[in-house]
This record gives sequence, structure tokens and C-alpha cells, in this order.
Amino acid sequence: ETFVEFDFELSGSCYRIRRTPEQLRPSKRGEKLVIQRPTARLHRLGEDGSEESGELLVETKVHEANEYIERLTGLSGDQFRQVMVLPQGEFRKLLLADSRDREDIFASLFHTGIFRKLEEALKNRAAGVRQEVQAQRNQLKGILSNGGVDSLESLEKEIGEQTVLVETATAQAGTATDVWSVADKALDAANALDAAFSRLDASNKKAAQLEALTEDYDKKRAQLALALEAEKLSPVMKLRDSAASRKTDALAAEEQAGAKLAGTEVALEEAVAAMAQAQLSKPAIATARARQLELEGFTAKSDTLARAIMLHSGALEVQQQAHAVLDEAMEREESTGADIQKLEAQLIEFQQEAEPLGGYPLQLAQLKPQLVTRRQLGKTVRDLATTKKTLKNAKTSNTAAQKARTAAKASRDAAQLAWHRGQAALLAAELEEGQPCAVCGSKEHPNLAQSGEDLVGQEELELADGDYQDSVSNAQAAQVQCDSLIGDLERLEQALLICQESLGDLADRTVSDIEKEIAALNAGIARLDKLNGDISKVGKALQDCRLLLTGSAKAVKAADKTAQNSDIGLARAETAKAAAESALPEEFRAVDALNTALDQVVGEIAALEKEQDRAQKVHSDATTAKALAESALARAGSDLVKSESEARQTSSDYAEALGSSSFQTEQETMLAAMEARDRTQRGQAITDYEAECNNIKITLKAQQEQVTGKERQDLEALQETVTVALAEKNRLGAALSDLSKHLHTLDQVKTNFEAASAAMEELEANYAVIGTLSDVANGQTGNKVSLQRFVLGVLLDDVLIQATQRLSSMSSGRYQLIRKGEKSKGNKASGLDLMVYDDHSGTERSVATLS
Repeated sequence: ETFVEFDFELSGSCYRIRRTPEQLRPSKRGEKLVIQRPTARLHRLGEDGSEESGELLVETKVHEANEYIERLTGLSGDQFRQVMVLPQGEFRKLLLADSRDREDIFASLFHTGIFRKLEEALKNRAAGVRQEVQAQRNQLKGILSNGGVDSLESLEKEIGEQTVLVETATAQAGTATDVWSVADKALDAANALDAAFSRLDASNKKAAQLEALTEDYDKKRAQLALALEAEKLSPVMKLRDSAASRKTDALAAEEQAGAKLAGTEVALEEAVAAMAQAQLSKPAIATARARQLELEGFTAKSDTLARAIMLHSGALEVQQQAHAVLDEAMEREESTGADIQKLEAQLIEFQQEAEPLGGYPLQLAQLKPQLVTRRQLGKTVRDLATTKKTLKNAKTSNTAAQKARTAAKASRDAAQLAWHRGQAALLAAELEEGQPCAVCGSKEHPNLAQSGEDLVGQEELELADGDYQDSVSNAQAAQVQCDSLIGDLERLEQALLICQESLGDLADRTVSDIEKEIAALNAGIARLDKLNGDISKVGKALQDCRLLLTGSAKAVKAADKTAQNSDIGLARAETAKAAAESALPEEFRAVDALNTALDQVVGEIAALEKEQDRAQKVHSDATTAKALAESALARAGSDLVKSESEARQTSSDYAEALGSSSFQTEQETMLAAMEARDRTQRGQAITDYEAECNNIKITLKAQQEQVTGKERQDLEALQETVTVALAEKNRLGAALSDLSKHLHTLDQVKTNFEAASAAMEELEANYAVIGTLSDVANGQTGNKVSLQRFVLGVLLDDVLIQATQRLSSMSSGRYQLIRKGEKSKGNKASGLDLMVYDDHSGTERSVATLS
């Protein structure tokens, strides 16, 4: 186990902290490696320095130990390293290093990288805001350019002009709409009148068509009248035809009843003969009954034999089943033993295959972090190449920006000089002889210089100064970008070195090779998991088979005992069967033999008696049938007489009704008759025709009143007028739409410009704050002391106090270490330069002069 144990003393109490990091350890239940989480154990030691006599403050939790120690010391881990720890050999490096190296050493000692990051963050934020300001300026120019103008004043002027054009176009479009509306209404009225004339023409045509159908409908009325009269004769005709039909049916019934009576007389004679024949079977019936009594005497003995046979069959079946169960149990016992041998062989095979795969999880756990590091190495190499290329381009841009700043400064200085000279010349030209100069007070004035060049104005001077300020901003941005890229390059090179050191020999392997090895390990682990599962399943199956084998042995023993008992039962059943067979005649020993013989005798008796009963019933039925046939013949004769009388009466009634009608013959009546549906349709058609004639007369009258005193108009001319008016309306409407869209576009441009201007003001206000903070934090103002240098200076003062005490003691009070307070020359950063003060000479000199 890896651990660290540390004893420390604070405020008179002794403590012991024992920490273990996260690490791999063998599993308690096998050979697998598991991850052990980090722990921390804190004791307050007793007076004898042992844990037993002291107090356990924290048992295992790391965060609880950290919090307890922070409460004891009043410092976090980072604060303790910054304030209390100064490694050996670092202080001399600190004294002899130049200002830049001393800053790096101090930053390493006191971990003040957070302040450097804050400087960089402010610098990057300021650069970002500066870029946003420039982008916003470009956006403002782009907004005005989209509107086709170059200033807000031009935009507002064009909006005013466009508004007047829209109002004029609106009035013209309204007039054109009114003209088109009047013409369109006139066309609608003409179309309505033309439609009225067309409807009148159609009605006149319809009236002529109805007039042509008058004669045809008169014929239809006459036909309908005859059909109604013929319909009145129909009931009398139906009664006549029905009476004639009944007469014919009665005559046929009489003939049928006579034939049926003759048939019944023949059947009665045959029934008398059959009854005499049946009386001859009485002796045979008596003989059969005697045989029946004899067979019934053997019934009890037959039942005894049947029971013995059934018991014998049951005993035989039980014996066969018992022996079958015994055979099955023995086979199952043998099969289970074979299964156990197979499972034991399979278990050994799985265990042998799983053994070499046991180390794969640990190898995978070690290789996965290395794969992440190798991927990070590849990404770092690519980022390093990209950063180098970007840095090269940035340096080129920075050089160009610095040159542009120098040129812009020269141009501005030249413009300022020219402006001052021009102003001085103008001032001198206005002075009179002996008048003192308002600037220097002298009364002597130089001769005026003569030049053909134009004087430099204030606007040109401001333009040159603006160009210079832009070039300064561009140069600063380019320098910031270079510095940022250099920092990125250093970090990437450091990250590359860390990755290479961490990977060791694996740094030369490709990601693909490592991924293939991990894939192989994963496949092996998956196979190992599968094998472990199979081993578990086979082990359980083997245990089940062994339990089953024990049960099978018990089952064989029980089945063998059951088979022996069944053999004894079968022997007893065979003895009982033999005794029952000897008590019964051999012909009745077979199963159901006695019942079959008895059933045959009973059947013969029943057949003979049934034949007697049948002959008696046939004779009775024949007698009854003859009587019924005689009665039916008498009824048929009576019905015939009645139907003949009805037929004569109905024929007389029809002849009388035909004579009183307008028809001469029955044929004329049939020709005039119609079906009820046809009569209804014919009547409805006549009614519809008469209604249509009345309706057309009313319609003609109303339509003639609509057009009285009016004439048809020229629709084509009116349509042409509407088309011309509509085209003019659409043309002016399109022009108005175009003008309105352009005005809307200009209004939108103005809205966007005002919103962008407000955003620009906000960005400039933000840059005023962020830019100032960035300049101060990065040492671009005053004494050129950055935030990190300021913090390091405060920490250095604390160190120098202690160092001066020792140096003063060592030099008998002659030397003191001090930090240089004045600003360094040029662009060199200030705040961390060290000096030695010599009390004997009262002078300061470099710390490098100390021996």
C-alpha cells in the first residue's frame, strides 16, 4: 500500500496525518485489481507521542481532514506554500536574476499565476471589446450603405422626400380606384339586364314548346277516363273467373276421392291375409322363451369370470408399468452420470481458457489513460504546428502594423509642425509694427516666410491624428495577438513535453495501434465475462446433476420394490381366473359370449312379436283408411254441386255489368285497362303539365315587366372601359407599393442605425472601463507595474524584511536589501528590481555586487 505519514506541531499540540492516494489493490475475493479511493486519518497525539493515548480527529474522509487542518493553521494549501515555504537554492537565484527572470521565479514560488491569467483575461477582453467597437463602426457604415446614403442627415432627407412621393401616389391610386369602381358597377348592371333579356327569350321558347303539347295531353286525358271506367268492371270479372276456377277444382277432387277409395279396398284385403300368416309364429315364440330361461341361469357364473379376467388384466398392466418405471429410472441414472462427466470436462475447459485472460482488466485500466494522453499528444502536435503558422503570420502583421504606426506618427508630426508654423505665420501677419506678440510678448517679429503651399487646417490635423490613433490601436492589437500566441506556443510546448514524458515508449506508438490493443483487451475481457458466466452456469448445472443422480438412485430402488410386488399380484389373479373358467361351459367363457347368445334369443322373440303387432296395425290402418276415403268422396260431390251454382251466378252478374258500360265487348275492356301505377303516372304527368303551363304564364308576365322600356347595351365596350380602368389602378397601385417598400426600407435602415448607434455607445463605454483596467493590470500606465508584479512586490517586501535582518546581522549592520521604487527606463517593466544599500557610503548598488 502507498501512503504518506507526517507529524507536525502547532500551538503546543502534536498531530499526525496519514494519507493514502487513489490506487489499485488486489480484490479480497479473487485475483482481480480494484480501485481503492483516497483516505486521510488525522490524530492529535498524546503526551507520550502515541496515537493510542491521543484523540482520533478524522477517520477516513479526505475533505474532512483538509477542512480540519485549514481550521488549525488558518491557511489553505496554496496559501501555506506561498507564505511559509521557500525551497533551498531559490533565494540566491531570486537575488541574482534580472527583473523578468525574478518575476518568473517569484511566480513559481508563490503560485501567482492567477494574477497573470487575470492580466491576460483583461487584455483579451479589451482586445475583444476593441474588435467589437470596430465591427460596430463597420456595421454602422454598412447600414447606411444598404440605404444608399453616407450619413444620417442624408438618410432623413431622403425619408422626407420619399414620404411626399408616397402621399402623392396614394392620392393618385385612390382616384384610379374610384374610376374603376364606377366602370365595374356599370358593367355589372349591363350584365344583369342582358341576363334578364336572355331569361325572357328562354321563357317564350318554353311557352311555345308547351303549346305544341296540348293535343297530345288531350288524348292522354281521354285514355285515362276509359282506364278508370274499365277499372270499375274489374271486380265483377275477378269474381266470375274465381268461381269458374273453384268449379274446376271441385270436379278434380271428386275424381281423386273415387280413385283413393278403390285403393283402400285393395289394401284391406292384403292386411287380412298378413294377419292370418302372423298367427302361425306362436309355437316358435314359446321355444325361444324356454331357451332364454336356460341362458339366464349362467349369468352369475359369467359375471364372476368377467371380474376375474378384469382383475387379471389390471394386475398384468400394473406389472408392465412397474417394470417400465424401473427401466426408465435405471436409464435416467445412467444418463445423469454421463451428463456429470460431460459437465466436469466442460468446466475444466472453460477454466483453462479463462486463466490467461485474468490480467486483461488491469492491462486495460493502465492502457486507457495512456490512450487519452496519446490522443492529447497528437492534438498538441497539430495545435503546435497551427500556432507556429499563425504566429508567423501574426509577426508579419505586427511588423507591418509597427511600420504603419511609425509612418502615421511621422505624418501626424509633420502635420502638427506645418499647422503650428501656419498659425504662427498667420499670427505674425496680423501684428503691427511694435505690437507685442500674444504668445511670447516680443515686439520684434521675424520676416514672414513665403510659401506656395496651402496652410494645414484643423480638420487635416485631426484627420492625421485620427489615422495615428488608429495605427496605434492596430499596432497594440497586433502586439497583443503576438504575445498571446507566444504564450500559447509556450504552453503547447510544455504540454507536449509533459505528454511525451508521461507516455515514455508509448509516445512512438500510433493511436490506432493503442486502440487496436484496447479493442483486443476489450474482446478478451468480454470473452472472460462470458467464460465466467459459463463457468457459473456449468457449476450450477453440475450441482443440479449430482442432486439428480442421488434422487435417481433412490427412484431405482423404489421402482424395483414396486416391480416385485406387481409380480405377486399377477400370480394371484391368474389363479382366480382359472377357477372361474372351470365353473362355466367353454362356449360361454369368452368375453360377452353369454350376453351375445342371450341377446340373440331375446331378439328372435321380439322380432316374432313385432311381426304380429305389425300385421294387426296394418289391418286396423286399412279399415280406417277405407272409411276416410268414403267420407271424402261424399264431401267432394257436395262441393261440386255448390261450385257449379256459383259459376252460373257470377257469369250472369258480369254480363249485366258489361251491358251497362260504354264497352261493347270484353276485349275492348281489356284494351282500355291500365295498371294502377300507369294510371297514377299518367294522372301526375297531366297535373304537372297543367301546372307548368300556369307557371310559364306568370313568369312571362314578370319578365316582360323587368325589361319594359329598356334596351340591351354594348357589353364589349363596357368591358374594355373596365379593363383600361383596372390596368391604370393596378399600375398606380404597383408604383405606390414600390414607393412604400422603399420608404419602409429607409425607415428600417434608420431604426437599425439608431439601434446600432446605441449599441456603439454602450460598447465604447464598456471599452473605456475594460481598456483602462487592462492597461493598469498589464502595466501600460504610470510606473508600468502589472498586477502580478504589484502582488509579487508586496510578497517580496515581506521576504526582504526577513532577508535584511539576516544580511544586516551578517554585515554588522552595513548592508540592507531594498526594492527599487522608481520607474525603469524605456519600456522595461518596474517593481521587482533589487538594490543593496551601503550604510557606510550611503549609496545604493546592484545586488549582483554582493559576494
